Formats: sequence, structure tokens, C-alpha cells
Amino acid sequence: MTLGEKIKKARTDRHMTQAEVAGDTVTRNMLSLIESGAASPSFETLSAISGKLALPTAYFLAEGDDPFPYLKEERMPGIRRAYAAGRYEECIRQLTKLGGIDDEVAYLLAYSYFARGKAHTRMGNLSSALSDFDSAKEYISKTAYDTAKIKALLPLYSAVAHNITTPLLEFESESYEKPLREGCESDFFHYVMLDSSWFFTDPVYSEHMEAKRLIKLKKYTEAIPHLLALEENKTRETYQVFVMLGVYTDLQFCYQELCDFERAYRYSSKRLSLLESCHS
Repeated sequence: MTLGEKIKKARTDRHMTQAEVAGDTVTRNMLSLIESGAASPSFETLSAISGKLALPTAYFLAEGDDPFPYLKEERMPGIRRAYAAGRYEECIRQLTKLGGIDDEVAYLLAYSYFARGKAHTRMGNLSSALSDFDSAKEYISKTAYDTAKIKALLPLYSAVAHNITTPLLEFESESYEKPLREGCESDFFHYVMLDSSWFFTDPVYSEHMEAKRLIKLKKYTEAIPHLLALEENKTRETYQVFVMLGVYTDLQFCYQELCDFERAYRYSSKRLSLLESCHS
């Protein structure tokens, strides 16, 4: 395509009129002449038009017709900074605007969708989580970069998102690759597996597993303070719907065993309300 044809295509792809692109920089008639090839813009004019079309000036000056390499070169430094800072929502938004894909872009999209899916899982937005996990799988298949960590964790988090009350029905622990078992979110893995023999570094998992140990010993009165502490001390950073469902289930059970049916009903209601919010 000629320079003028590139400008026209970019404008029509964005459903913009000539007047919108021209703005105060150039007249609409001059833009029409540029698009038809009857006139050539100055570098300053082309830079202004490029800005309106959100495309690098270099794309219009190059021989190729694909803007992706130029958009990537221009925008990837900011995208990499967002990725390093954990701003995965921003990464997804900016990466999908590039209009193309290569190994690096596919990897960043795979990890960003997976990370956002994890966040959705923590907050109980299960349909959104599953959608993001599907997107992560799609982009894993499009990159040659090492995605072993993501592929190992996807079955675990997908199982929780599919069945947040009893994820072990969805998850075969053997599919969690052995080399990653000890060093890749191992606390969460052993928590889901209800492995009380594991030494948890996460205080939330540790406290809940201690409560479960006491429940197994039928020490319900001793278990309850641990469970209540998990409810009372939850913060935005530590909150997980999956954990709280387990806490409410255990509190209901403890109070039932102690014949305190009023409190048992209270935590049964909290559990059902939280579960309903996951599927709303």
C-alpha cells in the first residue's frame, strides 16, 4: 500500500471521518489529497495524523503493510513495565491492541490471562476466571516460550473455579507436574489437597489446617477460635472465597457437633450466601 492508502485504511478501520483525523493540523481537502496520493504530507503533518490514528509514524513510511512490528516496537517498553508491576489487566488491554501476535506477545497474554483468572478465582468470579483460563490455554499454544509453570498451575486453579466447594473432584494431583510440586505455589496446592502434613508458610492456610487438625481430633471448642480468627482478620490481600467457604463449612460443622444450632445455622447461611454470589 502507498502512504495515502495506509492512512485511509487506518482511518476507515477506526470508523473515523476525514474531518476527525484532520483536526486542526491539516484541512480535510488536503487529507483527501494525501489519501489519494495526489499530495505528500510533511513529516510534522504525518506525525500529527499518526497520533490521531494511534499508529507509529514509522509504519506509514515503511514499505510493509503490517503495522504490528511498529506498534510492538513503540509500545512494548510500557507493556513490559506493566507486566513486571503485575498490572495484568493493562497488559491484556495493550497487547490485544497491537493487532498481531508473536512468541513474546502470546506468552505475555497467556500469563496475563492466567494471572487475571487467578484473581477472579480468589474473589469468586468463577465464570470470568474460567474464561480467562481458556484464553491462557489458547495463547500457550501460540508461543514457543517456556510455559511449563502456567501449564502446571492451570489444572489446579481451573479445578477450583469449576467446583469451588469440592475441587478435588475435578483435579487429579498427578497432573500437577512433579518438578513444580515443591516450589510453584506449593502452599496453595497442599491446601487444596488438604495435606495437613505440609509446613505452610502462608499464615491463612496454616491457621485453617490447624483448625482442621483439631476438628479431626474432635476438639471443636479449640478449633473454633482459629476459624473465627480467619473470618475476623481477613483483608483484601488475604481474602479468598475458596478459603472462606471452607471456614464457614467448618464453623457450621463445629457448632453442630457442639449442639449450638443457632450459630451452626448462621454459618450455614453465610456459606450459602457466599456460594450464591460466586454463581450470580
